[in-house]
Amino acid sequence: MKITWICVLLMSVVLLSCSRPNTAENFVCTLSTQDKQVCTSVLSLESGTLRLLKNNKRFELFAHYDACYQSRKVKITGIYQQQPHESVFDLELLAQKIEAKDEVIERFPRTIGLITLNNASLKGRFIDVWATIRTHTQTVENLPPVAVTCRKENNK
Repeated sequence: MKITWICVLLMSVVLLSCSRPNTAENFVCTLSTQDKQVCTSVLSLESGTLRLLKNNKRFELFAHYDACYQSRKVKITGIYQQQPHESVFDLELLAQKIEAKDEVIERFPRTIGLITLNNASLKGRFIDVWATIRTHTQTVENLPPVAVTCRKENNK
């Protein structure tokens, strides 16, 4: 009877570890807007490359932000929090430093985005929290959905 329970517990651990992505690995993600039809009044994420680093849960985002009359390429670094669920996991990106063309824009820590990814396909969506913060509580119109596709980074 004890051996049966040990086998059941062992199989449960194996199944749980297979169903969730291994957070002990680095990931590289591509972010890109979908169905953008009109420009927005506030800078919002247009495209980018996100690296999720296994050591101390850090991230680097090299992104292109775009609005009707301006655009900006930025490098954002910070930490991320991960919340696993049954078939997806959520990531909250907390920026600690935002830079554009060798100029530090901000050092005030803030959540810049939320990502939801499917455990199996590592595909999902990005919600641009930073765009909403910059509007100072005004309505943000026409923010296009941002698709996210991740893969495990090799040899890192």
